[in-house]
Amino acid sequence: MPKISDAFSTKVISLPSFPDSMVTIKENVSVKDIADADSQTDDISKSLPMAVKLIVGWNFVNEKDEVVPICLDSLKELPLVDVKYLIEEVILPLAQKKTDSVKT
Repeated sequence: MPKISDAFSTKVISLPSFPDSMVTIKENVSVKDIADADSQTDDISKSLPMAVKLIVGWNFVNEKDEVVPICLDSLKELPLVDVKYLIEEVILPLAQKKTDSVKT
């Protein structure tokens, strides 16, 4: 029996400000992810919730060496250059790819 989760393979990327970072993201976006993001009012507001859904793991830790949770508040703590990279180079291309495949 096929599992829906099998359609969501992952890849590991690094963020520009953190060359040693390992951010594991889904390589596909679900229609639910897009619908949830579309309920937001502006591009950043749409993209950050989608980023939270697409990031499945990372190696960021806090001052106590505890893994930082993957959530909106954590993304908001990242430098702007890293958030822009996530949005422009990772999230939007995935969302566009999914939108294009739904249209055809």
